[in-house]
Amino acid sequence: TTTGLGGRILDPAQQPIAGAQVRAVSPSLERQVSSGADGFYRLAPLPPGRYRLTVTAPRFAALETEAVLAVH
Repeated sequence: TTTGLGGRILDPAQQPIAGAQVRAVSPSLERQVSSGADGFYRLAPLPPGRYRLTVTAPRFAALETEAVLAVH
């Protein structure tokens, strides 16, 4: 069973950031995608588990957080 993670990358003025790198890392896997022109990204399929997420884009500070993905 798999799940996924998606969202939209926006700047402080709520404008989309195209080409932001979104990286998800767990002990057993690493995935990376770029946001589209509209700022949306989708990382799928991903197995359930704990992930460290990093978002980077030129001219912006990197964002790091953790997420736990589950299937219900």
